[in-house]
Amino acid sequence: MITKASTGVFGIKNQHDSAGEEGVYCAGDLCIDMIAHQVNIGTNEVNLTLKEYELLMVLIRAKNRVITRAQLLRELWRAGHLESDRTINVHICRLRKKIESDPEHPKRLLLVRGVGYKLTGN
Repeated sequence: MITKASTGVFGIKNQHDSAGEEGVYCAGDLCIDMIAHQVNIGTNEVNLTLKEYELLMVLIRAKNRVITRAQLLRELWRAGHLESDRTINVHICRLRKKIESDPEHPKRLLLVRGVGYKLTGN
């Protein structure tokens, strides 16, 4: 069962279930269960590609801090196999379509102009 972390807007929930699993990251009602490799918004499961999942993990671990494009490039494309610097924009756009109620006016995955992106608990 995925629930909101009790440590505020962001947190790592370390409650063990009957299988002894832990490692649930939450930002508001958006939760990632690292063991099950599952993302939920409330009670609804969100199906992500591997790259979208990895991008979301980088952002949720940042706990409301801005992550620069350079940091995303280093984290997600370590070997430098990035075809274009617009690739990040494409992945952000696709992720927003899956986790935002209105992707054109995002409230969770925000652009900080000239700096990078951050995930909020909204």
